[in-house]
Amino acid sequence: MLKTLFLTTFLLYPLAFADDVKDTWHELSIVSQNAGYRIHMLGVDTGEPNPKDFAQQIAAINKNLDSLVEKGILVKKHFELKPELDIQESVIKSVKKLVAKYAPEYGIYVIQEMMDIGTRQHLSTFVENAPLILNARMPQGFLNELEALLEKEGYKK
Repeated sequence: MLKTLFLTTFLLYPLAFADDVKDTWHELSIVSQNAGYRIHMLGVDTGEPNPKDFAQQIAAINKNLDSLVEKGILVKKHFELKPELDIQESVIKSVKKLVAKYAPEYGIYVIQEMMDIGTRQHLSTFVENAPLILNARMPQGFLNELEALLEKEGYKK
Protein backbone atom coordinates (compact mmCIF):
# COMPACT_ATOMS: atom_id res chain seq x y z
CA MET A 1 0.00 0.00 0.00
CA LEU A 2 2.73 2.46 0.95
CA LYS A 3 4.75 1.45 -2.07
CA THR A 4 1.78 2.24 -4.35
CA LEU A 5 1.23 5.57 -2.62
CA PHE A 6 4.92 6.41 -3.02
CA LEU A 7 4.90 5.48 -6.72
CA THR A 8 1.75 7.46 -7.36
CA THR A 9 2.87 10.55 -5.48
CA PHE A 10 6.54 10.81 -6.31
CA LEU A 11 6.89 9.14 -9.67
CA LEU A 12 3.65 9.66 -11.57
CA TYR A 13 2.88 13.23 -10.48
CA PRO A 14 5.99 14.68 -12.17
CA LEU A 15 5.01 12.90 -15.37
CA ALA A 16 1.48 14.32 -15.23
CA PHE A 17 2.93 17.76 -14.42
CA ALA A 18 5.29 17.51 -17.41
CA ASP A 19 2.38 16.60 -19.71
CA ASP A 20 0.33 19.51 -18.35
CA VAL A 21 3.22 21.94 -18.96
CA LYS A 22 3.73 20.52 -22.45
CA ASP A 23 0.01 20.92 -23.21
CA THR A 24 0.09 24.52 -21.94
CA TRP A 25 3.08 25.38 -24.18
CA HIS A 26 1.36 23.67 -27.11
CA GLU A 27 -1.88 25.63 -26.64
CA LEU A 28 0.07 28.88 -26.17
CA SER A 29 1.95 28.20 -29.41
CA ILE A 30 -1.20 27.54 -31.41
CA VAL A 31 -3.12 30.56 -30.08
CA SER A 32 -0.10 32.88 -30.50
CA GLN A 33 0.53 31.76 -34.08
CA ASN A 34 -3.12 32.01 -35.10
CA ALA A 35 -3.55 35.47 -33.58
CA GLY A 36 -0.26 36.72 -35.06
CA TYR A 37 -1.14 35.34 -38.48
CA ARG A 38 -4.60 36.94 -38.42
CA ILE A 39 -3.11 40.31 -37.49
CA HIS A 40 -0.50 40.16 -40.25
CA MET A 41 -2.97 38.95 -42.86
CA LEU A 42 -5.61 41.57 -42.04
CA GLY A 43 -3.13 44.38 -41.41
CA VAL A 44 -3.27 46.75 -38.48
CA ASP A 45 -3.33 50.00 -40.45
CA THR A 46 -6.41 49.28 -42.57
CA GLY A 47 -8.88 49.71 -39.71
CA GLU A 48 -8.87 45.95 -39.32
CA PRO A 49 -8.47 43.86 -37.28
CA ASN A 50 -10.93 44.87 -34.61
CA PRO A 51 -9.46 44.31 -31.15
CA LYS A 52 -12.82 42.95 -29.95
CA ASP A 53 -12.46 40.11 -32.46
CA PHE A 54 -9.29 39.01 -30.63
CA ALA A 55 -10.64 39.00 -27.07
CA GLN A 56 -10.75 35.20 -26.91
CA GLN A 57 -7.20 34.82 -28.25
CA ILE A 58 -5.83 37.45 -25.86
CA ALA A 59 -7.60 35.75 -22.93
CA ALA A 60 -6.22 32.33 -23.98
CA ILE A 61 -2.69 33.73 -24.35
CA ASN A 62 -2.87 35.34 -20.91
CA LYS A 63 -4.36 32.18 -19.35
CA ASN A 64 -1.55 30.01 -20.71
CA LEU A 65 1.24 32.42 -19.79
CA ASP A 66 -0.19 32.89 -16.27
CA SER A 67 -0.48 29.11 -15.92
CA LEU A 68 3.22 28.75 -16.75
CA VAL A 69 4.01 31.44 -14.16
CA GLU A 70 1.95 29.59 -11.53
CA LYS A 71 3.85 26.38 -12.33
CA GLY A 72 7.19 28.15 -11.83
CA ILE A 73 8.23 27.82 -15.48
CA LEU A 74 8.03 31.55 -16.23
CA VAL A 75 8.53 34.69 -14.12
CA LYS A 76 6.23 37.70 -14.42
CA LYS A 77 7.55 41.27 -14.47
CA HIS A 78 5.74 44.55 -15.12
CA PHE A 79 7.62 47.19 -17.11
CA GLU A 80 6.51 50.78 -17.46
CA LEU A 81 8.31 52.42 -20.37
CA LYS A 82 8.63 56.06 -21.35
CA PRO A 83 5.69 57.56 -23.22
CA GLU A 84 6.86 58.39 -26.71
CA LEU A 85 5.00 58.23 -29.99
CA ASP A 86 7.36 55.80 -31.67
CA ILE A 87 8.75 53.94 -28.65
CA GLN A 88 6.66 50.85 -29.35
CA GLU A 89 8.28 50.42 -32.75
CA SER A 90 11.70 51.25 -31.28
CA VAL A 91 11.30 48.63 -28.55
CA ILE A 92 10.35 45.99 -31.10
CA LYS A 93 13.40 46.89 -33.23
CA SER A 94 15.66 46.82 -30.16
CA VAL A 95 14.64 43.31 -29.10
CA LYS A 96 15.21 41.75 -32.55
CA LYS A 97 18.52 40.10 -31.59
CA LEU A 98 17.06 38.82 -28.34
CA VAL A 99 14.07 37.37 -30.21
CA ALA A 100 16.39 35.73 -32.75
CA LYS A 101 18.47 34.21 -29.94
CA TYR A 102 15.47 32.49 -28.33
CA ALA A 103 13.34 31.83 -31.45
CA PRO A 104 14.66 28.28 -32.02
CA GLU A 105 13.53 27.32 -28.53
CA TYR A 106 10.17 29.13 -28.21
CA GLY A 107 9.12 30.44 -31.63
CA ILE A 108 8.74 34.08 -32.60
CA TYR A 109 5.02 34.44 -31.89
CA VAL A 110 5.34 32.89 -28.43
CA ILE A 111 8.32 35.14 -27.64
CA GLN A 112 6.33 38.21 -28.69
CA GLU A 113 3.54 37.16 -26.33
CA MET A 114 5.97 36.40 -23.48
CA MET A 115 7.47 39.88 -23.91
CA ASP A 116 3.96 41.37 -24.26
CA ILE A 117 4.80 42.91 -27.63
CA GLY A 118 2.47 40.57 -29.50
CA THR A 119 -1.27 40.53 -30.04
CA ARG A 120 -2.27 42.92 -27.24
CA GLN A 121 0.29 45.55 -28.24
CA HIS A 122 -0.48 45.26 -31.96
CA LEU A 123 -4.14 45.94 -31.24
CA SER A 124 -3.69 48.66 -28.62
CA THR A 125 -4.43 52.29 -29.32
CA PHE A 126 -1.68 54.84 -28.73
CA VAL A 127 -2.50 57.28 -25.95
CA GLU A 128 -0.33 60.38 -26.01
CA ASN A 129 1.83 60.82 -22.90
CA ALA A 130 0.76 57.45 -21.49
CA PRO A 131 3.55 55.02 -20.66
CA LEU A 132 3.95 51.85 -22.69
CA ILE A 133 3.13 48.98 -20.33
CA LEU A 134 4.62 45.52 -20.79
CA ASN A 135 3.57 42.57 -18.63
CA ALA A 136 6.35 40.15 -19.50
CA ARG A 137 6.14 36.48 -18.51
CA MET A 138 9.41 34.78 -19.40
CA PRO A 139 12.09 32.40 -18.15
CA GLN A 140 14.24 34.21 -15.56
CA GLY A 141 17.44 34.44 -17.65
CA PHE A 142 15.58 35.67 -20.71
CA LEU A 143 13.69 38.19 -18.55
CA ASN A 144 16.98 39.48 -17.11
CA GLU A 145 18.30 40.03 -20.65
CA LEU A 146 15.14 41.91 -21.65
CA GLU A 147 15.30 44.13 -18.58
CA ALA A 148 18.99 44.92 -19.18
CA LEU A 149 18.22 45.80 -22.80
CA LEU A 150 15.34 48.10 -21.84
CA GLU A 151 17.58 49.87 -19.32
CA LYS A 152 20.51 50.11 -21.76
CA GLU A 153 18.30 51.62 -24.46
CA GLY A 154 16.83 54.11 -21.95
CA TYR A 155 13.23 52.94 -22.39
CA LYS A 156 12.44 52.39 -18.72
CA LYS A 157 10.49 55.17 -17.07
